Amino acid sequence: MTELLMIAFKLRFAIGAVAIFTFLAGWASPVHAENNSSRSVLVEYFYQPDCEECKKIAALILPPMQEQYGSRVKLVKYDLSDQKNFLHLIAILDRQQNTSNADVYMVVAGKHILGGYPAVEKQLFPAIEAELRNTGDIALSESPPSAAAVKTTGDKLKLGMVIAAGLIDGINPCVFSTLVFFMSLLSVAKIRGRKLILIGIAYCAAGFLTYLLLGLGLFKLIKTLDMFPLFKTTLNAAMCGILVIFALISFRDAWLFYKSGGDSKQVVLQLPDRFKTMSRNVMKKGLKFHYLVAGSFVIGVLVTLLESVCTGQVYVPTLVLLSNESGAFSKWFGLLLLYNLMFILPLIGVFIMTYCSISILTAIKLTRTNLLTGKILLGLFFLALAVILLVI
Repeated sequence: MTELLMIAFKLRFAIGAVAIFTFLAGWASPVHAENNSSRSVLVEYFYQPDCEECKKIAALILPPMQEQYGSRVKLVKYDLSDQKNFLHLIAILDRQQNTSNADVYMVVAGKHILGGYPAVEKQLFPAIEAELRNTGDIALSESPPSAAAVKTTGDKLKLGMVIAAGLIDGINPCVFSTLVFFMSLLSVAKIRGRKLILIGIAYCAAGFLTYLLLGLGLFKLIKTLDMFPLFKTTLNAAMCGILVIFALISFRDAWLFYKSGGDSKQVVLQLPDRFKTMSRNVMKKGLKFHYLVAGSFVIGVLVTLLESVCTGQVYVPTLVLLSNESGAFSKWFGLLLLYNLMFILPLIGVFIMTYCSISILTAIKLTRTNLLTGKILLGLFFLALAVILLVI
């Protein structure tokens, strides 16, 4: 009997110990879970209107993030079209010494900077988990060490191509021959000295502004159509094919022009005769205007628009190249200004030559030489731009 009591007592003790252990474990676990769930992480989302990557993040990343983490993630959205938000992003990037340039950013706990959709897709959830566990910084995947060098090389190639394109467009036979004709009209009208300088400034300023505004309009159109991924891919492929064809035609023009002893009728890529006649008529009528400087400005605007039929061979492919320049800190507008500055430099040079009393015959001879050189340079430019569009 005593033995049975002892067994019962031991059994009750064991059951009681298990109950107490279970209670303590159950009591400790909710506290731990409560402490863990009470921690929240700040996620800042910097986006741009009409940004494809931003739309993908909004549709594919944000809903599952909010569903999985709920109140443990505090999401704050910043529209980068607001200057205050833009400056806030710059401050974060500067603080972390981050030199990236993406269309969209997500910043976790003020220190994990994820730029672009691929980085957000791969690294956002691990960064949130690490911050919720408070384990400190995590080893986020980084671009290969050569990525920065590749981007720098691409930027330099793009800068060099824009400078070359602007200069080549400026010495385009379409532009040059028309300008020489204008100079001959000024010479016949015996316009010299200060008046010639003012006319030159008005004409060049008109050409610069008109070409810049034309470029801005075309660039906006290209960027709008770029919102459709299929169009962007198709445009780049088509432009590369067109550039190769233009290059072959330019080399053919140069060869036939040289072989024929300077017969410009052999040239295919040139301003149509109808537009040449219209440009010359505009110049003749403009110089009859009572206010010559104002008339020269109007001439510059109209002639630049007419010549764009020819100069567009260079301008449009360059704008397609610039349209690939993306990111919150894109330099496309500065590059477009640089292009137009390069475009106008040869025009300024011709006015300076005229002011220095260089004869029209010399200018005409230079035009003939320029046509051959210009065609060869155009061919090389078209090939180089086709390669860069494929690579960058």
